[in-house]
Amino acid sequence: MQRSTWRSRRLTPTGAKFVSDVIGRLLLLLLFALAARTLSTADFGGYAYALAIGLLLGQLADAGIGITLLRSLAAESDPRARGFQFWAATAARSLLTVPLFIAAAALAAGAGSSPERGGELAIVAAAQMVGSFGDLWI
Repeated sequence: MQRSTWRSRRLTPTGAKFVSDVIGRLLLLLLFALAARTLSTADFGGYAYALAIGLLLGQLADAGIGITLLRSLAAESDPRARGFQFWAATAARSLLTVPLFIAAAALAAGAGSSPERGGELAIVAAAQMVGSFGDLWI
């Protein structure tokens, strides 16, 4: 049986995060190119607008909570305190995300030419917000 070293245990999650980020960004680029080719100019403009709103507000919802949490967890040795810090950060991120999530969906829906198109754009913006929330768990 081979012993795992500190280096192999630490690089595996980092590598997985890096690979998943690269794949996610490539898929987003592919989807963007596909949308540019298949949608009309007005529909593509609405899609790009909704995507930008979701991406920008997703970054605002982060507010540096993930980095602050990592720093706090690294300095804390008590498992109970670490658990409390994690759940406090999760609650703070949720409280920031909910109003921004609603704002993103409303702004994107307002750009739609019809209620159906507005709903579709709201889903695009909301999906980007949800995608940004996963960084807290890594």
